[in-house]
Amino acid sequence: MNTQKDNLKNIEDLTIKLNKAIQNIDAPTRTQLEDHNLQIKGISMALMRVQIGIDNTLHDMQ
Repeated sequence: MNTQKDNLKNIEDLTIKLNKAIQNIDAPTRTQLEDHNLQIKGISMALMRVQIGIDNTLHDMQ
């Protein structure tokens, strides 16, 4: 038979599990992180092309 102490321990364990599950709801999925990584790489490549264009323009102005 469960004692009050056992019941409180079970409630505490379930509360911890529930809190962990709630925290994971807002965590991005692996696919979302991969998509963001690809977007960042694309932005980085675009900025490099802009920098090359600026360098070429400055070189042509000299």
